[in-house]
Amino acid sequence: MAGLTFSQCNILELWFMTLFYGAYTVIFSASMYSIRTGRRRIGKLLVLTIIVLFILSTAQTICVLVYTMLTLTYDVRYTTDLATLSAATNRTLEDDQNVMNLYQALSDSMIASTNLIADGLLIWRCFIVWGRTLWIVALPIAMLMTGSVCGYGVVVTDVIWYLRKYHHPDLKISGASWARLTHLETSFTRSFLIMSAATNMFVSLLIVGRILCTVRNQAEYGYAREAKKYMRLVYLMIESGSIYSLSLLLSGVLYTAGFTAQGSITMGMQYQLVGIFPTLIILLVTLGKTVEQTDAVQLSGGRIEFSNNPATDIEAMTAQKVTMEPKIRVHVVSKSETYYNGAS
Repeated sequence: MAGLTFSQCNILELWFMTLFYGAYTVIFSASMYSIRTGRRRIGKLLVLTIIVLFILSTAQTICVLVYTMLTLTYDVRYTTDLATLSAATNRTLEDDQNVMNLYQALSDSMIASTNLIADGLLIWRCFIVWGRTLWIVALPIAMLMTGSVCGYGVVVTDVIWYLRKYHHPDLKISGASWARLTHLETSFTRSFLIMSAATNMFVSLLIVGRILCTVRNQAEYGYAREAKKYMRLVYLMIESGSIYSLSLLLSGVLYTAGFTAQGSITMGMQYQLVGIFPTLIILLVTLGKTVEQTDAVQLSGGRIEFSNNPATDIEAMTAQKVTMEPKIRVHVVSKSETYYNGAS
């Protein structure tokens, strides 16, 4: 499958992208319905973030669809002697090439924006879980900014590419200036993918480590059910962080390998995974299968909080069930009906 043409690779990428987009649509619709009808409260900003991620995913899917349709003429351009084609056909090919370059820039801008929002949300979770300790997220923020600069650097090179070839679509890609531009795009893309993978995995491990340290003695204080929900969150974050980070790393490795089936499959999955996992966590929260931004619990290992507005029922339950130094009130009744209260 390594010898696919450019258009065939794009068709394969689109197929996997739409497959995962279908799953994303189901998860997003279920989460919105559950948020509307469920008892769990989800912050408005978080809901807005999930909606924006889905809108960007939809727009990117449309861009890739149009781009893939246009790549069918791309193979004609490079497998056919253009001198044998009519002037009208050549003009159509030139217009298609310009549109392809434009849609490439739009698609890459959506990738960079989606990654910035999703990883920013992950870092915010880490910030809240660690008790709003700023130094904990200092390095992840720096990593996110570095990756975002590289991501938007790809967009800048796409725009330069588009503007240079707008009036000359048949301009041959040769010379020192084109070589520098190609090198910049490759370097930016690879750095963006690797930094995104590192940020996602590092922040996920910070969150998981904090939760595990906090709830390790939960069962001893009668929190077996709550601990089980937290462990679901731990497993989900490990799995989602590993899968998404692996897809990013594979994309970075396969990017310079040319048009391959493996690279197309990985990219098609990656476009949707960035939004699927945050939305899936929200869905599980609203269904009561795990805990996230809406829960807060006072535990023996410290306070773990996921929201500015924690659920009051959880707080009330916690206040009643957890006492670090229990005191037992003993009432002794004498014959004279006098009460002596003592603490043991």
